[in-house]
Amino acid sequence: MSNNENELDNLRTSNIDINYGVDIKFKSKLPIVKTFTNDFCIEDIKSNLLDIEKEIFEIIMLAVKNLDNNITVRVVGGWVRDKILRRKSNDIDLVVDNISCHEFAHELATLVNEKNEKNDENSKTTRVAKIDANPELGKHVDLSTVRVLNYPLDVLNIKVLNEENNVVTKISDSIEDAKCDSYLRDFTINSLFYNINENRVEDFNNGITDLCNGIIRCTSKLGGCEARMK
Repeated sequence: MSNNENELDNLRTSNIDINYGVDIKFKSKLPIVKTFTNDFCIEDIKSNLLDIEKEIFEIIMLAVKNLDNNITVRVVGGWVRDKILRRKSNDIDLVVDNISCHEFAHELATLVNEKNEKNDENSKTTRVAKIDANPELGKHVDLSTVRVLNYPLDVLNIKVLNEENNVVTKISDSIEDAKCDSYLRDFTINSLFYNINENRVEDFNNGITDLCNGIIRCTSKLGGCEARMK
């Protein structure tokens, strides 16, 4: 990446007004902040993974191996929050870097179909649905959806701001772009990422602390939290 592109990416991130607005309190049964560390979150997520979720993550990592070991896959949003809160969640949204979300979803479908054919020759074929952006319906970026072991997975690329400060997706391997994506989510507790490759929680907005303290806090004006609060 050129120096100009680096400067532009930094400008896009710096233009985002982070952690603004009124905080809303909710009851949290989590440990106090001093003991609520990233390692604690990782162990809590691992201990609360369902067998089917473990199998889904194994398929995801096999897709990474087949395509390119430099691909990073993150679970984003509500699933990470709910796992830390020890709640059930079947809403698994993935963000992939270094590859088109559509290409990655197709590889997942291929692996699922191969697995199904071994177990049942008459199994239904898993297909990928491409959903185009439709801002009028609140869908600002393209995504692909695919069922893996009967779990619907939404697969997206990293969200960033373009030169006009519009939200777009980008095929990127930059951690700064991943941070930008987290800033563009509605609340800090929904901006937590679970990096499947490295088995760690990525928290760019102090979302873990807010979870512990029972605070719902907006990430930025561009995250859409105002609409969610209404």
